[in-house]
Amino acid sequence: MKRKMILSTGIFIAIMFLFVPLSFSASAKSGKGSLFVSKSADVDKRVPSAQIENKYGVAVIIGNQNYNSEDVPNVDYAVSDARIVKNYVQKALGYRPGNIIYLENATQAQFRTWFGIESDYKAKLYSYLKPDKSDVFVYYSGHGAPDVNTKTGYFVPVDCDPSTVRFNGYSLKLFYDNLAKLPARSITVVLDTCFSGGSEKGMLLKNASPVFIDVKNPLLTMKNACVLTSSTGDQISSWYPAKKHGLYTYYFLKGLQGEADADKDGDVTGGELHNYLCEEVSYMARRLYMREQHPQIMGSKHTEIIKYK
Repeated sequence: MKRKMILSTGIFIAIMFLFVPLSFSASAKSGKGSLFVSKSADVDKRVPSAQIENKYGVAVIIGNQNYNSEDVPNVDYAVSDARIVKNYVQKALGYRPGNIIYLENATQAQFRTWFGIESDYKAKLYSYLKPDKSDVFVYYSGHGAPDVNTKTGYFVPVDCDPSTVRFNGYSLKLFYDNLAKLPARSITVVLDTCFSGGSEKGMLLKNASPVFIDVKNPLLTMKNACVLTSSTGDQISSWYPAKKHGLYTYYFLKGLQGEADADKDGDVTGGELHNYLCEEVSYMARRLYMREQHPQIMGSKHTEIIKYK
């Protein structure tokens, strides 16, 4: 019997660059050329369908691919990743198009607009929520970088200089702090990025070695929050050129297709998804690049990400 998808009641936060028709789109121009994807991977074609609509679910999907500075390498598959993730959020998780905020090549101002500042967490994301009824999904694909003095992580907007990321990046701690204050029913965060300062095309910080960042995440104390990240704090998050996607995002989507349902009970939890990602991503990173990449999970492993019926 063909299984249908039922969206999870959890807040799924995934940040990544991706393009799919959506209600809100913002982008920043770059002097460097964009990478166009001509062939579709299997995860692009076989998108599950949701049986029920997640009426109040709100998603923020960010794909930062083209950076303004010539000194900051582009993230080749961030936009294609973000686009297909948006497609999954709408079709497989049942989010309304009008509740999906899609940011392509986001600036620091856009991060602040949607996620808030230190003195005010009630940014635009807050205004989209129905208290205690909205699930939040946040996905990000793009560069992350550390502040070498404080060893704290930052998202790298497309207009950011990583050498002064403390002033023109967006703090990972602030991101988690403000999300934890939202009156959401559940929160899931998916980050296909690394905060060590390394990338597929070299270090973002000149004459620096990878930095292990210290992350204090208040979401960990919430029973309805799950954070999934592509690597440890000192590793590089790899690409999967044959599939035209980030390695982590590709297998994340495969997991949503049902590959992560280890016990075949009809739903995929955060723990099941993480176990699947650890096995597949870690193996393929060694096979393709002869290096280690170990996905991480924080928060509740019992959070239901997607349900089949």
